[in-house]
Amino acid sequence: MRALACDGYEVMLVGRDAERLERVQRSLGGAGHECVRCDLTRPAEREELVRRAGKVDAVVHAAGVHSFTIPGRTDRQFERIFATNVEAPIALTSDLLASGSLVDGSVIVFLSSAAAVIGSRMTSVYSASKSAVLGYARGLAADLAPRRIRVLSVLPGLVETPMGTRILDQTGDAGSGLRQQHPLGIGRPEDIAGVIAFLCSPRAKWMTGTEIAVDGGYSLR
Repeated sequence: MRALACDGYEVMLVGRDAERLERVQRSLGGAGHECVRCDLTRPAEREELVRRAGKVDAVVHAAGVHSFTIPGRTDRQFERIFATNVEAPIALTSDLLASGSLVDGSVIVFLSSAAAVIGSRMTSVYSASKSAVLGYARGLAADLAPRRIRVLSVLPGLVETPMGTRILDQTGDAGSGLRQQHPLGIGRPEDIAGVIAFLCSPRAKWMTGTEIAVDGGYSLR
């Protein structure tokens, strides 16, 4: 979000952790930024968010959850993972389109994952959720092309975020192997943010319906 603020966007930060949103807002350059505490899995809260948002030039779907799953017991995680990673971004996008908030020529960016295209142990449900996002984004890109609304997906590898740190902690001794699978090392948030800012910019105006891997070489394996 800092990268978009630097490019002149007025940023609306959306999430469930109000304190974290406010901390990020204070770090943004420029003016006109806003925080909205919202659980995107709740229709009433999404409706209020869309009302407050007004006209929108770019949407970045960055909310997501991760959980390791054991084959044969995936039902315990399926509903929670798909509700946040798949249903919420699709529902919000639908609400924005139905309300007329997304202007012609706007941009929608989905944060998928390298896990969507690379199989790893105990990630089947998470990987499936991120693959579902890719399929939705491709179809949506075709639907919205007549309006010049571009739809793109970014596939990060492991990044130094709270979620990334938890993944490394949970993998224990296997974490060193996970690090080695990223030839350029573990990513930082700004590595992803710079690509998102590019995709939202006029420099990417002839790109839609495509996926960009930003994974430190993880997909080379």
